Amino acid sequence: MPKSKSFSTSIIVGLLIMLLALLVLLVFLPYPRNIFAITIICFILAPVMILKGKKHLFPILRSKKSNDERLNDLLGNLGFITWKYNHEQQTFIIKGNIEELSGHHASEFHTNPKLFRKIIHPYDLFGVKLGEKEVFLGKKKSIEYRILKPNGEVKWVNNFIYAKRDNRQEVIALEGIMIDITHQKEEHEKMNRMAFFDKLTELPNRAMFENYFANFVTRTHYVNQKMGVLFIDLNGFKGVNDSYGHLVGDLLLKEVAFRLKIAVRGTDMISRLGGDEFVALLTRIADEDMITVATRVMACFDEAFEIYNHEIRIGASIGISIYPDDGLDLETLIKKADQAMYTVKSKGKSDYSFFEPSQVWGY
Repeated sequence: MPKSKSFSTSIIVGLLIMLLALLVLLVFLPYPRNIFAITIICFILAPVMILKGKKHLFPILRSKKSNDERLNDLLGNLGFITWKYNHEQQTFIIKGNIEELSGHHASEFHTNPKLFRKIIHPYDLFGVKLGEKEVFLGKKKSIEYRILKPNGEVKWVNNFIYAKRDNRQEVIALEGIMIDITHQKEEHEKMNRMAFFDKLTELPNRAMFENYFANFVTRTHYVNQKMGVLFIDLNGFKGVNDSYGHLVGDLLLKEVAFRLKIAVRGTDMISRLGGDEFVALLTRIADEDMITVATRVMACFDEAFEIYNHEIRIGASIGISIYPDDGLDLETLIKKADQAMYTVKSKGKSDYSFFEPSQVWGY
């Protein structure tokens, strides 16, 4: 019988004997002395069996504490990857399921230590190098970054790095524990999209739009610049829903969102407020540039939309307000752009208009 099985059996038997002795003592204490004698024998035998088990148990516990291989196996079973780079000898050792994570066998890293750096996503390499510098300065660092597999798949990892030093406190090796956090990142991205993006059109929502505006307002404290807010309301959208149904209406909104994203510049943001209302934030812009962008937005509706073999034509009314001329906060700017939009809508045609102080709701 293996030692591990024998010591566990001995302990179990000892505990059962002790339990039996307690039962006998409680039940038969008032009865003849031979029963009481059996109880005493059980109390003597039980500790012997338990000590026999401990005799085998303690050496095994000591061996587990000092056995790095078993620790690495345990970490590997938990999904961790352990690695060690000897700075002096330029050798690299890695344990765990690195092949599934990186697409490279562990032996490839052993023969080519530089491969561990080559698999890092180019956009993240600079950050990893900065983290490693902090480790050399004496810090323990946890770094999140992406790695690229040979098939082009991207994986996210969290790499906890620390340095081993000699008696002179010079770094002789870097060691780390790495784990795949791709699933967590994907879940976080999903939650982020739900919080900051419109589910139907995938455009930024009101919360994202407010954050973007606040970011640029902060920049205006250092650089004098104007921003424009375009309030865009679709003309004829209700008729589309009434004639073709809400499914066609939803597809139309997605097509409109696609065209609007192309119409604005890379530094601008287009957002869906709800229903058939959109708003655009134009950053670092002059008055004449706002006219150019507004004209491009109007041109989005020149061609008909093809939805389920239906040729659908709609237009848009656009109101424009300017930061800081018309307001210093987003709510005021949207309200005034909305008033300017109603001025256009009251004329019954697709066009754009800048906010004027004389404009009143509904006119």
